[in-house]
Amino acid sequence: DHEIEISAWDIYNNVAKAQTYFTVVNSEDLVIRQVVNYPNPFSSNTTFTFQQNLNTPLNVRIKIYTIAGRLIKELESDNILDKFVRIPWDGRDEDGSILANGTYLYKLIVESSDGDYKETVLGKMAVLK
Repeated sequence: DHEIEISAWDIYNNVAKAQTYFTVVNSEDLVIRQVVNYPNPFSSNTTFTFQQNLNTPLNVRIKIYTIAGRLIKELESDNILDKFVRIPWDGRDEDGSILANGTYLYKLIVESSDGDYKETVLGKMAVLK
């Protein structure tokens, strides 16, 4: 991780500063960053998003669990080439029922199509109506 700060002055010696953060990664490894679902909490639907660095197709699975650990939904999306990935979800379980208010867990599983790279990220979300 790196930070860069830039300062600039105008002809009246007024200064303006800006800073940003960035990460340099080895392009040979799969790196998953900024995994979120938005909105969170949600009432009817949400979108899972993350950033990745590979140029090869990815297969993505999202497993959604109750706090007790019961699997209630699995989302799949294959052959993704985007660097910023978005996977929408309608907030329904495998039976098509709307989820009750509460906290749920999700597991994001990202794997290259050739099977060479695999990463897993855990997260938490809430349903609030």
